[in-house]
Amino acid sequence: MLASEFPEVRQRLGGLVKKETGGVVVGEAGNGIKAMTLARHLRPDIVIMDSRLPYMEGLDTVSLSRMGGLDAAQSISRETKGTGVILLGNLDTGILAGPDLGPSREVYIAKDMAGARTLLSLQEVSDLVLQMSSVIFANVEARELTSFSQPAA
Repeated sequence: MLASEFPEVRQRLGGLVKKETGGVVVGEAGNGIKAMTLARHLRPDIVIMDSRLPYMEGLDTVSLSRMGGLDAAQSISRETKGTGVILLGNLDTGILAGPDLGPSREVYIAKDMAGARTLLSLQEVSDLVLQMSSVIFANVEARELTSFSQPAA
């Protein structure tokens, strides 16, 4: 399941999911309330969500809370046993919708591990989050790579 207020970001993350063997997006949410509701009903294996996901939206779609991603991630992790949550911390930088993400560049999950930034496949991050049974904090990077698990330059 994907959660970001920006449809283009959800689309790019959906491409990341579909790259994995058997990867399927079962639902999408544009705010924290919808993310929690969908997670409760759909019980996905993994939720990939923006840390700055609006918690709820007010009149004229003005976000009432910008820190809702962490709150929603913690609620999903607590209430939906068996669902892992990957909380992405840099989606607000425009990396997924930015102009430097050309057709030859792909999106990867980056995690600080053992003192270095490591690029991982979504499957590797999913395995990690399910083993830990908690929210995993990560970032997204767009680059050309020949293999995963290479330290970022």
